[in-house]
Amino acid sequence: MLERRYPNLKKHRKTKKGKLCPKSTEKYSDMEILSEENLNCKVYLMEYKMLNNVEKENIIMLLKQTFKNRREWFLKKSPAITEIHDKYPRLFDYNGEMISRNIKFCIRRDAWHVTMVRPWIGCLSVVLLTSAIVYLYLMINGMIKVPTAIDSTKYFKISGFKDKTKTKSLPTFESSFNTTYVREKCEPVHVAMVCAGFNSTFSLVTAVKSILFYRTTPLHFHLVVDEISMRSLVMLFQTWDLPNVNVSYYKAEDWIPRVSWIPNKHYSGVYGLLKLILPDICQVPKILVIDTDVTFLNDVVLLWQSFNYFNEDQLLGLVENQSQWYLKTLPYEQRSWPALDKGFNTGIVVMNLKRLRERNFAHLWVTIAKRVLETISETSLADQDIINAVIKEYPYIVYRIECTWNIQLSDHTLSESCYSDANRLNVIHWNSPRKQNVHNKHIDDFRRMHNIFLELDGRLLRRSLFNCYKAEISPVIHGPSRYIYDPSTSCA
Repeated sequence: MLERRYPNLKKHRKTKKGKLCPKSTEKYSDMEILSEENLNCKVYLMEYKMLNNVEKENIIMLLKQTFKNRREWFLKKSPAITEIHDKYPRLFDYNGEMISRNIKFCIRRDAWHVTMVRPWIGCLSVVLLTSAIVYLYLMINGMIKVPTAIDSTKYFKISGFKDKTKTKSLPTFESSFNTTYVREKCEPVHVAMVCAGFNSTFSLVTAVKSILFYRTTPLHFHLVVDEISMRSLVMLFQTWDLPNVNVSYYKAEDWIPRVSWIPNKHYSGVYGLLKLILPDICQVPKILVIDTDVTFLNDVVLLWQSFNYFNEDQLLGLVENQSQWYLKTLPYEQRSWPALDKGFNTGIVVMNLKRLRERNFAHLWVTIAKRVLETISETSLADQDIINAVIKEYPYIVYRIECTWNIQLSDHTLSESCYSDANRLNVIHWNSPRKQNVHNKHIDDFRRMHNIFLELDGRLLRRSLFNCYKAEISPVIHGPSRYIYDPSTSCA
């Protein structure tokens, strides 16, 4: 069979060498470089076929038909992984099977004459290609950590600062928690976010992609949304189809009356106050509360593990405020709300919801807020002002989180003193009204990190977690008719 297909190789063939390559019913001569119009047509057909067993063979055939064009493109352009996904998205579907087929197809069509002429080269090629397939599979599924352009310590040195990692070793969540904290591998990390309006939805999508990029555990997102955000996010998570990810939605309008009595001039409006009543909205024991204007640069599970360090009195985990807002004299006879020293920023909050409910936190913050509002007419920073007023009277309820988990880029930030001495950055918080247009001498470095996730296709984050199957957690909620809107419904 092989002699008929490759007559020039007959004299080089040896016994049993044909076992290196599977038989194929297609002839190499049948494969031609397609015209640009024909190629685009076939790529279009691939992209819009449903991912099911019925269409699988058609997708395989289309990938074979476009193989020679793809090979020429790889050799000439050396495209990045994102460029390959944009042009041939179906290569990344069916849990890596299409990538494996593409590589095997390459072996059958192009490498066979090499393996026959030089048997030792053939053996080496098979070993190397097999290793590449295994490595790619492990990388896609998160078993191998590959250095990426988003490693904040290796690829984004903040200009003007020396590399501290060689001279100073600081205790970090990653080094300490991994040796002291034992948890079930497939226990989901619960993340709550409040989202209202188009701009907030746009920010949330980027924040979620940064969280998904680094995650090593299942995630359960609890999103308090308005009608506009709900429509967009329904379609988004359906399109992404992420394994080991749950999404629960809660209608913000049902909860706004609980906080609308508080005068508030923060740009987030009344929605910025909804974090105060999360213990009532969501009935899980503990949760990470995250603003939509953050960018994660590390695994969220490391932040989740800070619960293990709470003592019996601590209810909240917070990073200290990185500005003089609560210490300075405000213009026009304004007064800032009471706070402990610099106060705390609530862009990242580690909440023990069970303890907050048991100790009647809802009554506590309402009582203190009403008392402060007798002398200060309104809040300037929404929920942050009220939580700081509570901590001022009850300082023992707060657990101080390391500063790199909330690097605040406000207009008058002092965060430079934090990240200039840090081993790595964990979370960037764009807490200025100008967001990514804030003035900061290191803004180009921070913006570069953020833009990677801004431009990232969420479908590239469809990696399964080993030993964590969808059956182990409740299924992802899809479709408007099945979203959790009832305030009395548990979000566990």
